[in-house]
Amino acid sequence: EDYISCKPSCSVERAKALNSSIVNIILKDLCSISIVEDKGFREFVELVEPGYQLPSRTFFIQMVEKKYLVTRIKVELKTPEKIALTSDIWTSLATETYMSVTAHFITKDWQLKSINLAIKPLSERHTGENIVTFIEEVLEKFELEPSCICALVCDNGVNMVAAARKLKEKYSWANIRCVGHTIQLVVNNALKGTMGAARCLVEHFHRSEATSSALKTNQQQMAVPQHSLKQGWNNTLHVVTRLLEQRWPVTAVLSDSTMTAKHQRYLDLQSNQWSLLEEVKQLLEPFEATTTYLGGEKYVSLLTVPLLYALIKEMQLDAEDSPSTGNFKTVALEQNNPSTENAIVVAAALDTRFRKLKFLKPDDVLQFNTLSRMDVTELVQPTHRNAGQSGQEESPPSIKQTVIDKMFSFEESSSEDSDEEQISCVQKKLMQYFSEKPSSRDTDPLTWWKTNQERLPHLSKLARGFLAIPATSTPSECLFSVVGTIASRKRASLTPQHVDMLVFLYSN
Repeated sequence: EDYISCKPSCSVERAKALNSSIVNIILKDLCSISIVEDKGFREFVELVEPGYQLPSRTFFIQMVEKKYLVTRIKVELKTPEKIALTSDIWTSLATETYMSVTAHFITKDWQLKSINLAIKPLSERHTGENIVTFIEEVLEKFELEPSCICALVCDNGVNMVAAARKLKEKYSWANIRCVGHTIQLVVNNALKGTMGAARCLVEHFHRSEATSSALKTNQQQMAVPQHSLKQGWNNTLHVVTRLLEQRWPVTAVLSDSTMTAKHQRYLDLQSNQWSLLEEVKQLLEPFEATTTYLGGEKYVSLLTVPLLYALIKEMQLDAEDSPSTGNFKTVALEQNNPSTENAIVVAAALDTRFRKLKFLKPDDVLQFNTLSRMDVTELVQPTHRNAGQSGQEESPPSIKQTVIDKMFSFEESSSEDSDEEQISCVQKKLMQYFSEKPSSRDTDPLTWWKTNQERLPHLSKLARGFLAIPATSTPSECLFSVVGTIASRKRASLTPQHVDMLVFLYSN
Protein backbone atom coordinates (compact mmCIF):
# COMPACT_ATOMS: atom_id res chain seq x y z
CA GLU A 1 0.00 0.00 0.00
CA ASP A 2 1.16 3.57 -0.69
CA TYR A 3 -0.52 4.82 2.48
CA ILE A 4 -0.41 3.73 6.13
CA SER A 5 -2.83 3.24 8.96
CA CYS A 6 -4.21 6.53 10.23
CA LYS A 7 -6.51 7.79 12.94
CA PRO A 8 -10.15 8.49 12.07
CA SER A 9 -9.42 12.23 11.85
CA CYS A 10 -7.06 11.61 8.91
CA SER A 11 -8.57 10.02 5.79
CA VAL A 12 -6.76 7.49 3.61
CA GLU A 13 -6.66 10.05 0.78
CA ARG A 14 -5.13 12.62 3.09
CA ALA A 15 -2.50 10.09 4.28
CA LYS A 16 -1.61 9.30 0.64
CA ALA A 17 -1.21 12.99 -0.13
CA LEU A 18 1.02 13.52 2.91
CA ASN A 19 3.18 10.50 2.03
CA SER A 20 3.61 11.82 -1.52
CA SER A 21 4.43 15.31 -0.24
CA ILE A 22 7.12 13.97 2.12
CA VAL A 23 8.70 12.02 -0.76
CA ASN A 24 8.76 15.24 -2.80
CA ILE A 25 10.51 17.02 0.10
CA ILE A 26 13.12 14.25 0.19
CA LEU A 27 13.70 14.41 -3.58
CA LYS A 28 13.43 18.14 -4.34
CA ASP A 29 15.30 19.43 -1.28
CA LEU A 30 17.85 16.58 -1.22
CA CYS A 31 16.85 15.70 2.33
CA SER A 32 18.00 12.48 3.94
CA ILE A 33 15.29 9.80 4.04
CA SER A 34 16.10 9.48 7.73
CA ILE A 35 14.40 12.85 8.22
CA VAL A 36 11.17 10.91 8.83
CA GLU A 37 12.77 9.53 12.00
CA ASP A 38 14.05 12.88 13.28
CA LYS A 39 12.35 14.05 16.44
CA GLY A 40 11.82 17.64 15.26
CA PHE A 41 10.27 16.56 11.95
CA ARG A 42 7.92 14.11 13.66
CA GLU A 43 6.81 16.81 16.12
CA PHE A 44 6.15 19.17 13.19
CA VAL A 45 4.05 16.56 11.35
CA GLU A 46 2.09 15.82 14.53
CA LEU A 47 1.33 19.53 14.88
CA VAL A 48 0.26 19.95 11.24
CA GLU A 49 -1.75 16.72 10.98
CA PRO A 50 -2.48 15.19 14.41
CA GLY A 51 -4.38 12.24 12.91
CA TYR A 52 -1.54 11.22 10.58
CA GLN A 53 0.76 8.37 11.60
CA LEU A 54 4.21 8.95 10.04
CA PRO A 55 5.53 5.77 8.35
CA SER A 56 9.03 4.36 8.79
CA ARG A 57 12.13 5.10 6.72
CA THR A 58 11.78 1.70 4.98
CA PHE A 59 8.31 2.68 3.76
CA PHE A 60 9.63 5.87 2.12
CA ILE A 61 12.58 4.03 0.57
CA GLN A 62 10.05 1.74 -1.10
CA MET A 63 8.07 4.78 -2.30
CA VAL A 64 11.25 6.27 -3.83
CA GLU A 65 12.01 2.96 -5.58
CA LYS A 66 8.47 2.80 -6.97
CA LYS A 67 8.62 6.41 -8.17
CA TYR A 68 11.96 5.71 -9.83
CA LEU A 69 10.56 2.77 -11.78
CA VAL A 70 7.51 4.75 -12.93
CA THR A 71 9.63 7.74 -14.00
CA ARG A 72 12.14 5.52 -15.80
CA ILE A 73 9.36 3.86 -17.79
CA LYS A 74 8.06 7.30 -18.82
CA VAL A 75 11.55 8.27 -20.00
CA GLU A 76 11.84 5.06 -22.02
CA LEU A 77 8.55 5.71 -23.80
CA LYS A 78 9.63 9.20 -24.83
CA THR A 79 13.09 8.52 -26.19
CA PRO A 80 13.65 9.92 -29.70
CA GLU A 81 15.26 8.41 -32.76
CA LYS A 82 18.69 10.00 -32.20
CA ILE A 83 20.35 10.77 -28.86
CA ALA A 84 23.64 12.37 -27.89
CA LEU A 85 25.33 11.32 -24.65
CA THR A 86 27.58 13.24 -22.31
CA SER A 87 29.64 11.52 -19.66
CA ASP A 88 32.15 12.52 -17.00
CA ILE A 89 34.02 11.16 -13.97
CA TRP A 90 34.31 12.94 -10.63
CA THR A 91 36.06 12.20 -7.34
CA SER A 92 34.46 13.46 -4.12
CA LEU A 93 36.26 14.94 -1.11
CA ALA A 94 35.94 11.48 0.44
CA THR A 95 37.93 10.12 -2.57
CA GLU A 96 34.87 8.25 -3.89
CA THR A 97 34.71 8.21 -7.69
CA TYR A 98 31.44 8.53 -9.63
CA MET A 99 30.61 8.42 -13.32
CA SER A 100 27.54 10.03 -14.88
CA VAL A 101 25.73 9.67 -18.21
CA THR A 102 23.18 12.16 -19.56
CA ALA A 103 21.09 12.00 -22.73
CA HIS A 104 20.27 14.93 -25.03
CA PHE A 105 17.72 14.98 -27.83
CA ILE A 106 15.27 17.18 -29.71
CA THR A 107 11.55 16.58 -29.18
CA LYS A 108 8.84 16.47 -31.84
CA ASP A 109 8.09 20.14 -31.35
CA TRP A 110 11.79 21.03 -31.70
CA GLN A 111 12.73 21.64 -28.08
CA LEU A 112 16.06 20.49 -26.65
CA LYS A 113 15.67 18.09 -23.73
CA SER A 114 18.25 16.64 -21.34
CA ILE A 115 17.78 13.60 -19.12
CA ASN A 116 20.08 12.20 -16.47
CA LEU A 117 20.26 8.48 -17.23
CA ALA A 118 22.54 7.18 -14.50
CA ILE A 119 25.26 7.92 -12.02
CA LYS A 120 27.37 5.20 -10.49
CA PRO A 121 30.32 4.87 -8.10
CA LEU A 122 33.33 3.35 -9.85
CA SER A 123 34.91 0.81 -7.55
CA GLU A 124 36.85 -0.89 -10.35
CA ARG A 125 39.76 0.68 -12.25
CA HIS A 126 38.76 3.63 -14.43
CA THR A 127 39.99 2.09 -17.66
CA GLY A 128 38.54 2.79 -21.07
CA GLU A 129 37.10 -0.74 -21.22
CA ASN A 130 35.32 -0.39 -17.85
CA ILE A 131 33.87 2.95 -18.91
CA VAL A 132 32.58 1.39 -22.14
CA THR A 133 30.99 -1.43 -20.11
CA PHE A 134 29.23 1.05 -17.82
CA ILE A 135 27.84 3.09 -20.73
CA GLU A 136 26.59 -0.09 -22.42
CA GLU A 137 24.91 -1.15 -19.15
CA VAL A 138 23.12 2.22 -19.00
CA LEU A 139 21.82 1.79 -22.58
CA GLU A 140 20.61 -1.71 -21.78
CA LYS A 141 18.89 -0.48 -18.61
CA PHE A 142 16.88 2.07 -20.62
CA GLU A 143 16.40 -0.31 -23.56
CA LEU A 144 18.27 1.99 -25.93
CA GLU A 145 19.91 0.52 -29.00
CA PRO A 146 23.48 1.71 -29.62
CA SER A 147 22.33 2.68 -33.12
CA CYS A 148 20.17 5.39 -31.50
CA ILE A 149 23.27 7.17 -30.22
CA CYS A 150 24.85 9.69 -32.58
CA ALA A 151 27.66 11.06 -30.38
CA LEU A 152 29.45 10.90 -27.04
CA VAL A 153 30.72 14.16 -25.51
CA CYS A 154 33.47 13.81 -22.89
CA ASP A 155 36.54 15.63 -21.58
CA ASN A 156 40.16 15.09 -22.61
CA GLY A 157 40.99 12.59 -19.83
CA VAL A 158 43.04 9.70 -21.17
CA ASN A 159 40.54 7.07 -19.97
CA MET A 160 37.51 8.94 -21.36
CA VAL A 161 39.25 9.49 -24.70
CA ALA A 162 40.10 5.77 -24.86
CA ALA A 163 36.48 4.84 -24.09
CA ALA A 164 35.13 7.26 -26.71
CA ARG A 165 37.54 5.82 -29.29
CA LYS A 166 36.42 2.25 -28.54
CA LEU A 167 32.74 3.23 -28.79
CA LYS A 168 33.39 5.00 -32.08
CA GLU A 169 35.08 1.90 -33.47
CA LYS A 170 32.34 -0.38 -32.14
CA TYR A 171 29.21 1.66 -32.89
CA SER A 172 30.39 4.54 -35.14
CA TRP A 173 29.46 7.16 -32.54
CA ALA A 174 30.94 10.60 -33.11
CA ASN A 175 33.66 11.41 -30.56
CA ILE A 176 33.23 15.03 -29.37
CA ARG A 177 35.75 16.50 -26.94
CA CYS A 178 34.30 18.91 -24.38
CA VAL A 179 35.15 22.35 -25.77
CA GLY A 180 35.10 23.87 -22.27
CA HIS A 181 37.83 21.49 -21.12
CA THR A 182 39.77 22.02 -24.34
CA ILE A 183 39.67 25.81 -23.92
CA GLN A 184 40.78 25.47 -20.29
CA LEU A 185 43.81 23.44 -21.40
CA VAL A 186 44.66 26.08 -24.02
CA VAL A 187 44.43 28.86 -21.41
CA ASN A 188 46.46 26.94 -18.81
CA ASN A 189 49.25 26.33 -21.33
CA ALA A 190 49.21 29.95 -22.52
CA LEU A 191 49.34 31.27 -18.93
CA LYS A 192 52.00 28.86 -17.70
CA GLY A 193 54.22 30.84 -15.34
CA THR A 194 52.25 34.08 -15.78
CA MET A 195 49.80 33.66 -12.90
CA GLY A 196 52.20 32.19 -10.34
CA ALA A 197 52.85 35.43 -8.43
CA ALA A 198 49.18 36.42 -8.40
CA ARG A 199 48.11 33.03 -7.07
CA CYS A 200 50.77 33.19 -4.34
CA LEU A 201 49.39 36.57 -3.31
CA VAL A 202 45.80 35.30 -3.17
CA GLU A 203 46.85 32.20 -1.24
CA HIS A 204 48.70 34.37 1.28
CA PHE A 205 45.53 36.36 2.04
CA HIS A 206 43.56 33.14 2.50
CA ARG A 207 46.14 31.62 4.85
CA SER A 208 46.78 34.65 7.03
CA GLU A 209 44.06 35.73 9.44
CA ALA A 210 45.87 39.05 10.04
CA THR A 211 45.87 40.00 6.36
CA SER A 212 42.24 38.90 5.91
CA SER A 213 41.12 41.12 8.80
CA ALA A 214 43.24 44.04 7.55
CA LEU A 215 41.75 43.63 4.07
CA LYS A 216 38.19 43.92 5.45
CA THR A 217 39.15 47.07 7.36
CA ASN A 218 40.66 48.70 4.26
CA GLN A 219 37.66 47.68 2.14
CA GLN A 220 35.37 49.55 4.52
CA GLN A 221 37.61 52.62 4.61
CA MET A 222 37.91 52.76 0.82
CA ALA A 223 34.24 51.90 0.14
CA VAL A 224 35.30 48.89 -1.94
CA PRO A 225 32.95 45.86 -2.11
CA GLN A 226 33.74 43.53 0.79
CA HIS A 227 34.60 40.52 -1.33
CA SER A 228 37.21 37.93 -0.50
CA LEU A 229 39.91 37.10 -3.05
CA LYS A 230 39.09 34.15 -5.29
CA GLN A 231 41.12 30.97 -5.56
CA GLY A 232 41.04 28.15 -8.11
CA TRP A 233 42.75 26.91 -11.26
CA ASN A 234 39.62 26.57 -13.37
CA ASN A 235 38.34 30.14 -13.00
CA THR A 236 41.43 32.21 -13.78
CA LEU A 237 39.43 35.15 -15.14
CA HIS A 238 37.43 35.33 -11.90
CA VAL A 239 40.66 35.24 -9.86
CA VAL A 240 42.12 38.10 -11.91
CA THR A 241 38.92 40.17 -11.95
CA ARG A 242 38.50 39.96 -8.18
CA LEU A 243 42.16 40.79 -7.56
CA LEU A 244 41.92 43.89 -9.78
CA GLU A 245 38.74 44.93 -7.99
CA GLN A 246 40.57 44.74 -4.66
CA ARG A 247 43.81 46.30 -5.91
CA TRP A 248 43.95 49.30 -3.57
CA PRO A 249 42.81 47.58 -0.36
CA VAL A 250 45.32 44.79 -1.07
CA THR A 251 48.11 47.31 -1.74
CA ALA A 252 47.25 49.18 1.47
CA VAL A 253 47.44 45.99 3.52
CA LEU A 254 50.80 45.00 2.04
CA SER A 255 52.16 48.53 2.58
CA ASP A 256 51.41 48.46 6.31
CA SER A 257 54.74 48.81 8.13
CA THR A 258 53.38 46.98 11.19
CA MET A 259 53.22 43.73 9.25
CA THR A 260 56.03 41.16 9.36
CA ALA A 261 58.82 40.97 6.78
CA LYS A 262 57.38 37.67 5.55
CA HIS A 263 54.13 39.49 4.92
CA GLN A 264 55.68 42.54 3.26
CA ARG A 265 57.72 40.55 0.76
CA TYR A 266 54.45 40.15 -1.17
CA LEU A 267 54.45 43.92 -1.77
CA ASP A 268 57.48 43.57 -4.05
CA LEU A 269 55.97 40.45 -5.58
CA GLN A 270 52.83 42.28 -6.67
CA SER A 271 54.30 45.70 -7.56
CA ASN A 272 54.83 44.78 -11.22
CA GLN A 273 51.77 42.56 -11.53
CA TRP A 274 48.86 44.95 -11.96
CA SER A 275 49.45 45.93 -15.60
CA LEU A 276 50.06 42.27 -16.43
CA LEU A 277 46.77 41.30 -14.75
CA GLU A 278 44.92 43.91 -16.82
CA GLU A 279 46.35 42.30 -19.97
CA VAL A 280 45.44 38.79 -18.76
CA LYS A 281 41.88 39.92 -18.03
CA GLN A 282 41.41 41.27 -21.55
CA LEU A 283 42.92 38.13 -23.10
CA LEU A 284 40.75 35.75 -21.06
CA GLU A 285 37.40 37.47 -21.62
CA PRO A 286 36.82 35.96 -25.11
CA PHE A 287 37.64 32.46 -23.80
CA GLU A 288 35.31 32.86 -20.82
CA ALA A 289 32.51 34.18 -23.05
CA THR A 290 32.96 31.31 -25.49
CA THR A 291 32.87 28.69 -22.74
CA THR A 292 29.74 30.26 -21.22
CA TYR A 293 27.99 30.41 -24.60
CA LEU A 294 28.72 26.77 -25.36
CA GLY A 295 27.55 25.54 -21.94
CA GLY A 296 23.80 25.90 -22.55
CA GLU A 297 21.47 22.91 -22.55
CA LYS A 298 18.26 24.48 -23.91
CA TYR A 299 19.63 25.96 -27.13
CA VAL A 300 21.88 24.68 -29.91
CA SER A 301 25.41 24.83 -28.52
CA LEU A 302 27.59 22.73 -30.85
CA LEU A 303 29.09 25.80 -32.52
CA THR A 304 32.54 24.62 -31.53
CA VAL A 305 34.21 25.06 -34.91
CA PRO A 306 32.91 28.56 -35.76
CA LEU A 307 33.60 29.86 -32.26
CA LEU A 308 37.11 28.43 -32.09
CA TYR A 309 37.88 29.95 -35.48
CA ALA A 310 36.51 33.23 -34.09
CA LEU A 311 38.93 32.86 -31.16
CA ILE A 312 41.75 32.33 -33.66
CA LYS A 313 40.84 35.68 -35.22
CA GLU A 314 40.78 37.24 -31.76
CA MET A 315 44.26 35.88 -30.99
CA GLN A 316 45.99 37.24 -34.09
CA LEU A 317 49.20 39.08 -33.17
CA ASP A 318 49.19 42.86 -33.20
CA ALA A 319 52.21 45.15 -33.55
CA GLU A 320 51.22 46.94 -30.33
CA ASP A 321 51.07 43.76 -28.22
CA SER A 322 53.33 43.62 -25.17
CA PRO A 323 55.78 40.67 -24.92
CA SER A 324 53.52 38.87 -22.41
CA THR A 325 50.43 39.39 -24.58
CA GLY A 326 52.31 38.25 -27.68
CA ASN A 327 53.51 35.13 -25.90
CA PHE A 328 49.97 34.29 -24.71
CA LYS A 329 48.54 34.71 -28.23
CA THR A 330 51.32 32.65 -29.81
CA VAL A 331 50.80 29.71 -27.44
CA ALA A 332 47.00 29.97 -27.72
CA LEU A 333 47.20 29.85 -31.52
CA GLU A 334 49.50 26.82 -31.39
CA GLN A 335 47.21 24.97 -28.96
CA ASN A 336 43.87 25.94 -30.53
CA ASN A 337 43.26 23.37 -33.24
CA PRO A 338 39.51 23.30 -34.00
CA SER A 339 38.23 19.79 -34.60
CA THR A 340 36.86 18.97 -38.03
CA GLU A 341 35.08 15.87 -36.71
CA ASN A 342 32.29 15.26 -39.25
CA ALA A 343 29.54 15.47 -36.62
CA ILE A 344 30.69 18.95 -35.56
CA VAL A 345 30.86 20.26 -39.11
CA VAL A 346 27.51 18.66 -40.02
CA ALA A 347 25.95 20.29 -36.97
CA ALA A 348 27.39 23.64 -38.06
CA ALA A 349 26.06 23.12 -41.59
CA LEU A 350 22.60 22.29 -40.23
CA ASP A 351 22.66 25.42 -38.10
CA THR A 352 21.05 27.69 -40.67
CA ARG A 353 23.30 30.58 -39.64
CA PHE A 354 26.45 28.68 -40.74
CA ARG A 355 25.21 26.54 -43.62
CA LYS A 356 27.86 27.93 -45.98
CA LEU A 357 30.71 26.70 -43.73
CA LYS A 358 32.84 29.67 -44.76
CA PHE A 359 34.67 29.56 -41.43
CA LEU A 360 36.47 26.39 -42.59
CA LYS A 361 39.76 26.49 -44.44
CA PRO A 362 39.40 25.77 -48.18
CA ASP A 363 41.21 22.43 -47.82
CA ASP A 364 38.85 21.36 -45.03
CA VAL A 365 35.82 22.30 -47.12
CA LEU A 366 37.10 20.23 -50.04
CA GLN A 367 37.94 17.28 -47.78
CA PHE A 368 34.60 17.29 -46.01
CA ASN A 369 32.41 18.78 -48.77
CA THR A 370 29.70 18.96 -46.09
CA LEU A 371 26.47 16.97 -46.59
CA SER A 372 26.98 16.61 -50.33
CA ARG A 373 29.41 13.72 -49.79
CA MET A 374 27.46 11.86 -47.16
CA ASP A 375 25.48 8.71 -47.98
CA VAL A 376 22.07 10.29 -48.52
CA THR A 377 20.40 6.86 -48.34
CA GLU A 378 20.59 7.35 -44.56
CA LEU A 379 18.19 10.26 -44.91
CA VAL A 380 15.39 8.20 -46.42
CA GLN A 381 15.23 5.54 -43.69
CA PRO A 382 11.87 5.41 -41.82
CA THR A 383 11.59 6.72 -38.26
CA HIS A 384 11.04 4.06 -35.57
CA ARG A 385 10.90 6.08 -32.38
CA ASN A 386 8.88 8.95 -30.98
CA ALA A 387 10.43 12.11 -29.64
CA GLY A 388 9.96 13.26 -26.06
CA GLN A 389 8.03 16.16 -24.68
CA SER A 390 9.24 19.71 -24.80
CA GLY A 391 11.58 21.18 -22.22
CA GLN A 392 11.51 24.66 -20.81
CA GLU A 393 12.84 27.58 -22.80
CA GLU A 394 16.27 29.08 -22.32
CA SER A 395 18.01 31.83 -24.25
CA PRO A 396 21.74 31.87 -24.99
CA PRO A 397 23.69 34.13 -22.65
CA SER A 398 25.22 37.31 -24.00
CA ILE A 399 28.73 36.87 -25.38
CA LYS A 400 31.62 39.26 -25.85
CA GLN A 401 30.80 41.15 -29.06
CA THR A 402 34.28 40.90 -30.56
CA VAL A 403 34.02 37.09 -30.51
CA ILE A 404 30.42 36.73 -31.60
CA ASP A 405 30.93 39.30 -34.36
CA LYS A 406 33.80 37.25 -35.72
CA MET A 407 31.76 34.07 -35.45
CA PHE A 408 29.01 35.58 -37.59
CA SER A 409 31.29 37.52 -39.94
CA PHE A 410 32.43 34.66 -42.16
CA GLU A 411 31.70 35.32 -45.82
CA GLU A 412 29.23 33.29 -47.82
CA SER A 413 30.19 30.48 -50.17
CA SER A 414 28.31 27.67 -51.88
CA SER A 415 28.01 23.89 -51.85
CA GLU A 416 26.87 21.09 -54.20
CA ASP A 417 25.33 17.62 -53.94
CA SER A 418 25.22 13.73 -54.83
CA ASP A 419 22.73 10.32 -56.93
CA GLU A 420 18.35 7.55 -57.97
CA GLU A 421 14.66 8.54 -57.57
CA GLN A 422 14.06 9.16 -53.90
CA ILE A 423 17.75 9.88 -53.34
CA SER A 424 17.71 12.36 -56.21
CA CYS A 425 14.87 14.18 -54.46
CA VAL A 426 16.96 14.38 -51.32
CA GLN A 427 19.88 15.73 -53.35
CA LYS A 428 17.71 18.49 -54.75
CA LYS A 429 16.59 19.41 -51.27
CA LEU A 430 20.22 19.51 -50.15
CA MET A 431 21.14 21.82 -53.02
CA GLN A 432 18.11 23.96 -52.26
CA TYR A 433 19.08 24.21 -48.58
CA PHE A 434 22.69 25.21 -49.27
CA SER A 435 21.75 27.67 -52.00
CA GLU A 436 19.61 29.68 -49.59
CA LYS A 437 20.99 32.67 -47.74
CA PRO A 438 22.19 31.96 -44.18
CA SER A 439 19.81 33.01 -41.42
CA SER A 440 20.45 36.13 -39.38
CA ARG A 441 22.52 35.83 -36.21
CA ASP A 442 19.50 36.08 -33.89
CA THR A 443 17.66 33.19 -35.59
CA ASP A 444 16.94 30.12 -33.48
CA PRO A 445 17.89 27.18 -35.75
CA LEU A 446 15.37 24.90 -34.00
CA THR A 447 12.54 27.33 -34.74
CA TRP A 448 13.72 27.53 -38.35
CA TRP A 449 13.67 23.74 -38.71
CA LYS A 450 10.27 23.49 -37.02
CA THR A 451 8.90 25.88 -39.65
CA ASN A 452 10.68 24.18 -42.58
CA GLN A 453 10.49 20.49 -41.60
CA GLU A 454 7.70 19.73 -44.09
CA ARG A 455 9.61 21.43 -46.90
CA LEU A 456 12.85 19.59 -46.01
CA PRO A 457 11.63 16.38 -44.29
CA HIS A 458 14.74 14.20 -44.67
CA LEU A 459 17.18 16.94 -43.86
CA SER A 460 15.14 18.02 -40.83
CA LYS A 461 15.39 14.47 -39.49
CA LEU A 462 19.16 14.75 -39.70
CA ALA A 463 19.06 18.15 -38.01
CA ARG A 464 17.01 16.72 -35.16
CA GLY A 465 19.88 14.37 -34.37
CA PHE A 466 22.98 16.49 -34.90
CA LEU A 467 21.74 19.77 -33.42
CA ALA A 468 21.02 17.99 -30.12
CA ILE A 469 24.72 17.30 -29.51
CA PRO A 470 26.00 19.56 -26.70
CA ALA A 471 29.38 21.27 -27.02
CA THR A 472 30.47 20.46 -23.47
CA SER A 473 30.13 17.71 -20.87
CA THR A 474 28.82 20.30 -18.39
CA PRO A 475 25.41 18.55 -18.01
CA SER A 476 27.15 15.47 -16.63
CA GLU A 477 29.44 17.56 -14.41
CA CYS A 478 26.48 19.42 -12.89
CA LEU A 479 25.15 16.16 -11.45
CA PHE A 480 28.18 15.80 -9.21
CA SER A 481 27.17 18.68 -6.96
CA VAL A 482 23.92 16.79 -6.37
CA VAL A 483 25.85 13.60 -5.62
CA GLY A 484 28.05 15.47 -3.17
CA THR A 485 24.94 16.55 -1.25
CA ILE A 486 23.22 13.16 -1.32
CA ALA A 487 26.23 10.93 -0.60
CA SER A 488 27.04 12.69 2.70
CA ARG A 489 28.17 11.22 6.01
CA LYS A 490 24.60 11.28 7.27
CA ARG A 491 23.70 9.00 4.38
CA ALA A 492 26.61 6.61 4.68
CA SER A 493 24.24 3.63 4.62
CA LEU A 494 22.78 4.57 1.20
CA THR A 495 23.46 1.93 -1.44
CA PRO A 496 24.87 2.99 -4.84
CA GLN A 497 21.51 2.03 -6.38
CA HIS A 498 19.64 4.41 -4.08
CA VAL A 499 22.13 7.22 -4.80
CA ASP A 500 21.47 6.67 -8.51
CA MET A 501 17.70 6.72 -7.94
CA LEU A 502 17.77 9.91 -5.86
CA VAL A 503 19.95 11.79 -8.37
CA PHE A 504 17.77 10.53 -11.26
CA LEU A 505 14.54 11.67 -9.63
CA TYR A 506 16.01 15.01 -8.52
CA SER A 507 17.32 15.92 -11.97
CA ASN A 508 14.46 14.52 -14.04
